[in-house]
Amino acid sequence: NGVKMSKSLGNFVTWSQALDWAQELVPGRGGDVLKIAMLSATWSKPLDWNGTLLEKAAHTYLQMRSAVQHSGDVEVEPFRQQVVQLLTRNFNTPLVWAAFHALKTPSERGGMAKAIAGLWSLDLTQETVVYPEEVQQWLREREEARRVRDYSRSDALRALIVAAGYAVQDR
Repeated sequence: NGVKMSKSLGNFVTWSQALDWAQELVPGRGGDVLKIAMLSATWSKPLDWNGTLLEKAAHTYLQMRSAVQHSGDVEVEPFRQQVVQLLTRNFNTPLVWAAFHALKTPSERGGMAKAIAGLWSLDLTQETVVYPEEVQQWLREREEARRVRDYSRSDALRALIVAAGYAVQDR
């Protein structure tokens, strides 16, 4: 909304909240969506943080993943060199995104997506998280505890889930 985030104004978003929102858009890949969102503006200008920004970042992530799937065995190095060349212009990341979106063929888009992913440590695989039955049961019990407003039980179940190595997203 063009206003600086501030605790005193109550218009701030914690990293955890942002990650939860991003995870809802692309389950299991929220961190990559946040990277794309953060890299969507040039470093020298303010970033207007809102739901639209995350939706656009999620859409870009999914486009990149699709491009990689349909690109075949494309040579990545020329695209990596192009990305690096674009970034030498004052680390102007929007130029990189514009170049990606301007490409038309699947092999070009896939090559550029692979180059970007390699440089910015994005995971473009399609792996999905399969939760063990025990964790699924805890999630169901936690949802029920929240529904009946038994927050101490909900918190205890959250602790079990986190201890098992999984993140918990509240809506």
